[in-house]
Amino acid sequence: MTVDEMLGWLPYHGGLILFVANALACFGAPIPASLVMLAAGAVAGTGRIGLELLIFCGIAGALLGDGCGYLTGRIAGDRIAARSRRTQAAVRRAGMSLARRGFWAIFLSRNILSPLGPWMNLAAGLARHPFGRFAVPTVLGDVVWVLAYLLIGREVGANYERVAEIAGSTVGIAAGVAVLAAGLWFWLSYRARQRQMLDG
Repeated sequence: MTVDEMLGWLPYHGGLILFVANALACFGAPIPASLVMLAAGAVAGTGRIGLELLIFCGIAGALLGDGCGYLTGRIAGDRIAARSRRTQAAVRRAGMSLARRGFWAIFLSRNILSPLGPWMNLAAGLARHPFGRFAVPTVLGDVVWVLAYLLIGREVGANYERVAEIAGSTVGIAAGVAVLAAGLWFWLSYRARQRQMLDG
């Protein structure tokens, strides 16, 4: 399933799609979960799906992916890190951040520094970081991440509906596309900066 197909199914299976997208992304799959959450929130803003369901499914998926990443690091972290220099470097940076900042390193890698999340999961498991000390900032960080993107997306969806009602369908569609394009540009720029940080 492509990202376009995934977004097209959101009004009908939004909870399931968000659960799967967040679980896979937090485990390390190259899926733009933040973009999916923005789109899901926008659908919720139009009233076609319940926001509460999306919040529950989004958090549950993120926790599943993070937990599986931690267990993978604990069981097979050495073998995974040995696959490539880039993987070794990413896990090493995540491990250094974990050693210096502990709680905040895990918490921030769930939301503001979300591209580092899968590496942090592996590093925490590989370092035998106590699961309780991993779980608390993970839960809090995932809640912040999911709520932020879904609520922003909901506002976009709600405002799109208002603009469409007031200004007519053509202008409303143009405004909605402009808002979504700006959000996508911001998201892509953010991901590019995080990728440079990983590579550098």
